[in-house]
Amino acid sequence: MENVLDKILEKLQSLEEGQHETRKAFQSLEVGQHETREAVQSLQVGQNEFRKEMAEAISTLNKKLDHISEQVSQNTVYQIHMNNLSKKVEGLEIDIKVIKKAITNQ
Repeated sequence: MENVLDKILEKLQSLEEGQHETRKAFQSLEVGQHETREAVQSLQVGQNEFRKEMAEAISTLNKKLDHISEQVSQNTVYQIHMNNLSKKVEGLEIDIKVIKKAITNQ
């Protein structure tokens, strides 16, 4: 009978040791879980900062593109005026040549 009780005590001690090790493992997991939460929170903060920086950069680029578009429009209008003036100058050059010929032929 004593033998049976000793075996039961051994099993109980073995179970208690297993339980103790399981508690340690859970505590370790909880620590790891806490560290993981902190890392995720840190990543979220970094991600939010990155989004904010990207939004500001995109806004700046949009303003620059708007400015470039306005400049291109103005340049196009100026180019049309310059082309018209160039045609008029060409016409005047021809007129001057005709007048010079008329004067020299007299």
